[in-house]
Amino acid sequence: MGVCTRVLSRVVPCSLLATLGCSLAGQVRLSQTRSFVTSSIVSMNQDVVTTTDKKEVATALAAAVENTNLGSDMLVEDIQSFYWWKGDVQDEGEIRLSFKSTVDFAQVEKVIAGAHNYETPMIIQHVTGESPYWRGDIDACTAQVASDLAAKRLVACAQLTKAGERSGLLSVKTVTAAKPHIEKFLETQGMRVRWTPITGNKPYLDWVGEETKIP
Repeated sequence: MGVCTRVLSRVVPCSLLATLGCSLAGQVRLSQTRSFVTSSIVSMNQDVVTTTDKKEVATALAAAVENTNLGSDMLVEDIQSFYWWKGDVQDEGEIRLSFKSTVDFAQVEKVIAGAHNYETPMIIQHVTGESPYWRGDIDACTAQVASDLAAKRLVACAQLTKAGERSGLLSVKTVTAAKPHIEKFLETQGMRVRWTPITGNKPYLDWVGEETKIP
């Protein structure tokens, strides 16, 4: 199961992959006119977020969003994901795709899952109000802090942005009961967290609940 990575990157239509050597470099937005254009940094709190470990799947996911008019302002980034598996902290490179959407989440989930290569992909959407599940964003973070949070089982997944203007931004996924423990740990590191309530596909949220352990 892949869950996280970060280096700012560009997604392009499949027809251009050969020309670009299948490399992802820079950032893009998915415009409301259904074309890919380069862009500056957009809001870190994009509405829908997913990750994959393959460039070709990232391109397919972006194309699926474009072709079905699911959303706009696509942001694609390389990240490093930290999570607990087989008795230890694992970390792996992934590609994160975020976009803004007003489409019903059930439809978003259907399209993203249909183009995804993971058996249990992360497909989350930011919501308002309270939720059992949360995304936490921590600025100027390090791989060690990300690894420590995963090792303490306070988060199911910690995704560290590796390059660009958002380098060092850590995004974690956790449950409500773990939030005060995360905040207390981060205080010892001189860091603070910004919380955003999320919803998502049930298998992923179930995984977050199972992998997060409250002291």
